[in-house]
Amino acid sequence: MAKTKTQKVDVILVDLDTFASDRDLSTILHQLQNNPVTQDIPVILLTTTVLSQEQFTKLGVRTAIAKPFDLITLASQVSAVLGWNQ
Repeated sequence: MAKTKTQKVDVILVDLDTFASDRDLSTILHQLQNNPVTQDIPVILLTTTVLSQEQFTKLGVRTAIAKPFDLITLASQVSAVLGWNQ
């Protein structure tokens, strides 16, 4: 959140498993969605939890990338999800 105040951000990766509760996650996602600076930035969850497309939509995120993931291919996975390699 702090970086969005001083830098242009193309995507926000949120590690779902670091949140103590669903309420914490809901709070941060709500803040992102209601902030004019961040509301149009795509959000991708990094998680061990299996979520459906309906849950992504409800949360207001683009999708999730399953953990563990390969750090070397993470950038290409994010690019693919956002359609940047087309």
